[in-house]
Amino acid sequence: AWEKWRGQVAKLDCSGFWLRCEHRQTTDGLKRLLQILLGNVESLAAAACHWMELFIAHILYIRPLTM
Repeated sequence: AWEKWRGQVAKLDCSGFWLRCEHRQTTDGLKRLLQILLGNVESLAAAACHWMELFIAHILYIRPLTM
């Protein structure tokens, strides 16, 4: 089942959608998501690091307002 699912996700990576989509940030974000779904550890680590930075920035921004 894993290999079948992985094959379907890999097909999305070769899809013609990427040529038709003109919004660069959308295509970059979706390609990074596909890499995470395919099990690319580097992509997962980069995304986790980015989300942790956003979370910490949110905490530091909200915290002074609640004191």
